[in-house]
Amino acid sequence: MKRLQFFTALVLALSCAGVSPASDQINIVVGVDAPALEKFAAAEMAAQFEKLFAAKILLLNPAEIQPSSCNVLVGTPATNELIKNDHEAQWPALSDQGICIRSVVNREQPTVLVGGGSPVATMWAAYELGHHFGIRYMLHGDVFPLEKILPQFDGLNLVLEPSMRIRGWETLGPFACGPAAWTLEEHRRILGQLAKLKFNRVVLNVAPWQPFVNYEWKGVSRSSIKLWHGGPFRVDGDTAGRDVFQGAAEFTHPDFQQQQSFVETVKSGTALVGGVIAAAHERGMSTAIAFSPLEFPTEFGTLLPHAFPQGIESLVLGPGRGQSPNDPVLLALAREKIRAYQRAYPDVDRFYLKLPASAAWTGHHEQAWEMLRANSQLGDIKELRHWLATVTGETEQQLLQSGMTALACLKQVLADPDLFKRPDQTDIPVTIAGVDEAWYARLDRFNTNRTELLYGANRSAHELATDVLSLESVPAESAGNSSLMLTLHDRNLGPLPQCMLTDLQQLVHVLRDKEWNGYLVRYPLIGDSAPVLYYLSLASFDARTTPDQALEQFFTAVCGSGTVDAMKECYALLEQATDLIYENDAEIALPLPSMLMSHYVGAGTPPEWWSEAKTLYLDSLSEEGRAIERTERQGRPYLMFLIKRLVLGFSHFGTIEELRLSGDAKFKQDYETATEHFEAAIESHHSGLHALESQTRYRSDLGTIAILNAYGYHLMVKE
Repeated sequence: MKRLQFFTALVLALSCAGVSPASDQINIVVGVDAPALEKFAAAEMAAQFEKLFAAKILLLNPAEIQPSSCNVLVGTPATNELIKNDHEAQWPALSDQGICIRSVVNREQPTVLVGGGSPVATMWAAYELGHHFGIRYMLHGDVFPLEKILPQFDGLNLVLEPSMRIRGWETLGPFACGPAAWTLEEHRRILGQLAKLKFNRVVLNVAPWQPFVNYEWKGVSRSSIKLWHGGPFRVDGDTAGRDVFQGAAEFTHPDFQQQQSFVETVKSGTALVGGVIAAAHERGMSTAIAFSPLEFPTEFGTLLPHAFPQGIESLVLGPGRGQSPNDPVLLALAREKIRAYQRAYPDVDRFYLKLPASAAWTGHHEQAWEMLRANSQLGDIKELRHWLATVTGETEQQLLQSGMTALACLKQVLADPDLFKRPDQTDIPVTIAGVDEAWYARLDRFNTNRTELLYGANRSAHELATDVLSLESVPAESAGNSSLMLTLHDRNLGPLPQCMLTDLQQLVHVLRDKEWNGYLVRYPLIGDSAPVLYYLSLASFDARTTPDQALEQFFTAVCGSGTVDAMKECYALLEQATDLIYENDAEIALPLPSMLMSHYVGAGTPPEWWSEAKTLYLDSLSEEGRAIERTERQGRPYLMFLIKRLVLGFSHFGTIEELRLSGDAKFKQDYETATEHFEAAIESHHSGLHALESQTRYRSDLGTIAILNAYGYHLMVKE
């Protein structure tokens, strides 16, 4: 009798836990002829369940179904016969990006339907189920619950549709402290993690001087080439943190052999970009290459005598005042550059055509206006003159004129009907990036063919949020076919830890309320923004999600509930520091040779806001210290990584303070005091580099250390 009571109690306990006493086995069932992404999703789910549950996991097809505690049916009625035969009536209507996780009962066995409106959406649904059970997906890997748990599959009823259909990720870029330093293997790994966060577009942002395409025109061929700004970056000898470079003399990219010829370097570059495109396609993401068709390496100056070198290091040849927007040589060269990218990357899904960011292309705005009026609803030249009269500030006038001229020129380039044709005569879609915000309210009249547009390409999320009225002025017709650049980590602030959660929340609400098509994330420096990326992933499907909710979910799962209050305060302080920097000097850590030593020759004592920023970083460090005392075991590595990043922020302001004090003492010929402060600056900078050295996860971390040595430590030691 006692045995019977015990068995009955055991049955009841297991039933409440969602586990049948007949078996502690979970069947994951995918259709025999299911698409590759659905089979991949089922395999990923099986691997996750092995780590999550105290149960036996079997990956089966419908013909192999066995008695178990639960069946997880992966796919849709069209791809999984068990869903079609037994549960088609319970399958919801979904868009191609909608996902469904629904508990049902089948033959008295708990059953869960996991699928989506397309194979990639089914993959997202599989990852969403893992998220439901406590897995958190981060760029460096997954964080699982500390202990295995009993599976509970009853009561699930989740149907999600995105409020933003384009969820893009920008990669590559021009700096060694960003994704330009990543190997193909790093890109593959990070794209795999982004797929778990439901990102669905990858945009490879390339500069005219990088080794990712080759072309020639009228006897002039590409010849100059660089992978990133600056360098070569020496990392031998007296280099702070040199152990992470494992004896190398210079910081280089492993996918590029040293001392390659120009042709070999371009071959390595196209292999890298082509590999990223293939890896993105494997995870169901669309791909795009972003480049400027109207800017070129400087060797093409003989063909464009009115263009001149522009930008950092003057590596870009851009149109200037003497360059006509309908110059036939410029138009032909731009078209040849576009064709070169088509030849190099036949599998890419889309091109982002970036407008020049320079304000130098002035003097042609009335001609450009007349060119833009064709096939649009823009008014006559009186409308233009009235418009210009409302624009205040010389720089704003120049930017509007220059942007208008670039738009008119690009319109001429795109007028070739065969330019964006694949060999099978299908069209390659185009996105125009970098339209000046002064155009926003007129875009429905200019962009009558509804070309996809990317806004905010040259502005940070903080800057966009402070001018949110411009975004709200975008007409609904244009917003529905447009996306917005969201900067999670601004490269102008360089390696400094940053947080823009409040700004991003404001922008997300604009995107939702005005029904924009989506966003493109710019995240050049990987590190402290993982919770911010997590917030954006959640808000993409439910814009009501708040940053506080995201931080609580993130840190509860990754570090333990005891850390939540401290980490919320940590990120609030980090956001205050970020706002303070933007308000006073938004380029104080731009990774250029002047980023540190320019403060040594600055006049006077340090401004008070430097001390305030340093204090905010120190206070955020204190909150992380409070959190790490309360974290669970699996959360300590991540918190240590964040702590070292915050040490860098604190030490940066300590370094420039000491440099300014040293320079001021030197100016007053107080050489003893100048030496003391200079030595303190070296010590502060070295401590920041040592903190980074102890927590490197990406090659961009190594690039950051290399840059801070080249533009800081080496220069200070030399001085």
